[in-house]
Amino acid sequence: MSTATFIKRHIFSLPSDHLFTTRELLQYGTRNAVDLILFRMVRSGVITRLTYGVFQRAPLSVSTPSIARVARVKASAFGRKIFSFGSTAAVQSGLTTEEPCLNKVTFYIDGSTTSFRYGKHTIEFRSASPRKRSLVDDRIGTLLKALWYLGPGSIDETRLKSFSFDRIEKRVLHARGSQMPDWLRQILPAQINYKFRDYSVYGTPMIETPESALGWISRISGGRSVVFY
Repeated sequence: MSTATFIKRHIFSLPSDHLFTTRELLQYGTRNAVDLILFRMVRSGVITRLTYGVFQRAPLSVSTPSIARVARVKASAFGRKIFSFGSTAAVQSGLTTEEPCLNKVTFYIDGSTTSFRYGKHTIEFRSASPRKRSLVDDRIGTLLKALWYLGPGSIDETRLKSFSFDRIEKRVLHARGSQMPDWLRQILPAQINYKFRDYSVYGTPMIETPESALGWISRISGGRSVVFY
């Protein structure tokens, strides 16, 4: 069978609102051949081009993917992962009322900084350190990411002190906060500044993959009971 036949069979086997990329079709032919076939399919209205290298079968009038979804598919095509940006975390945590720019959306990525267009929006992938990427999008990760983004001179400490944390969150906040910049650790609420009795836990390296707070505590403790005082 020809390259075109393989590609069309692949595309038509997908749900109409499923996003697919050029890179996943390169198994069927050369880059030039794949690009040409996709160009013809877009021109004839068979598929819709969302951004460079990302497509779907359904027209935008039927299915309009979210910015986050397009960004996630774009990144995964290159074996990368995206993470919410600091400005988004700051709004979500209530530490700022300043809304991010509507025409530009930024994500942290475990790769090089780049940007591309999706409709009227510019999506930016900004390279981030492993410490920032380790802050998963749970309540504690969002808070620390927001504080780190705002910086030491732009944080409402009164608002920060009004936050309440349950026992597990206090453990996670302390453990993750201990690996943040010095200025950030110093502004964390005093009630969570416990000391570890188990110092092997205190020295655990940063994690690279998202996991729940309970799972994280269980993993770094190696099954031991972590006691704070």
